[in-house]
Amino acid sequence: MKRAILTLLFYAGVASAGAGDLTWLAGTWCGDSAGTWNEEVWLAPRGGSLVGMHRDTRDNALRGFEFFRIVEDGDELVY
Repeated sequence: MKRAILTLLFYAGVASAGAGDLTWLAGTWCGDSAGTWNEEVWLAPRGGSLVGMHRDTRDNALRGFEFFRIVEDGDELVY
């Protein structure tokens, strides 16, 4: 994930990325993948960080979840 975000920032022409450059990531992302419902929610950048969570469900049962963050560490973003 970190590599994908940094790759997107590179192609967007952002030389030194901060959390504020990831405003586009904020919101709800969801969809079906072969019968598994995937949901991901990211809070907007604030305080040099983004916080998110993800949940997978299938047949009305929880299949997996995770919590994650992206934070500024000097002039780098750390996933």
